[in-house]
Amino acid sequence: MVLGNHDVHLIGLALGVAPKPPEPGLAAVLAASDAHELVDWLRKQPLTAEEGGAFFVHAGLAPSWTLERARSLSSELSQALTGPQAGPLLAASYSKRRGKLLDALAVLTRIRMVNAEGVPNYRYKGAPADAPEGLRPWFEAGSWPTRRVFFGHWAALGLHVGESSVGLDTGCVWGGALTAYRVEDGLTWSEPKAVVT
Repeated sequence: MVLGNHDVHLIGLALGVAPKPPEPGLAAVLAASDAHELVDWLRKQPLTAEEGGAFFVHAGLAPSWTLERARSLSSELSQALTGPQAGPLLAASYSKRRGKLLDALAVLTRIRMVNAEGVPNYRYKGAPADAPEGLRPWFEAGSWPTRRVFFGHWAALGLHVGESSVGLDTGCVWGGALTAYRVEDGLTWSEPKAVVT
């Protein structure tokens, strides 16, 4: 399990630093009798994980990062999210301020496209083929030869199996398929129109 943008938003809501009221699904989590335990557990989850030859992240990596850099930033963010600085860090993330950890949090949980210089564009959420000129997927702008990077977050991309990256978000939350990939041999399964409750 790795933290994604909705998980981080839930933590921000629980800490009282999110600028908007929670959506119905997140409000239900926050109203649960064990909400504190659930949020505490989430705060202890990593933003990246590794197993065998696979590197896991919710959204993606900055093209300029090495895997070591991604590990280091993930570790710093994990420490921040479990400590007293979690509230100020997340409050700053909502204000669109910049900084090493703020930028890393945005990349790991929200990146999809980058410009020619490798700078993330967080506004575009559609398919790569429909992207504005000058934008390309983050995984086409970088290379991580020692690991295959697995990610989700990008339903409009659909299933993507590349040489050094695998995207598994096939839009389950929007009524699309739920897709799984077996790292050992590359076998892929999709359950069409899976229902998530």
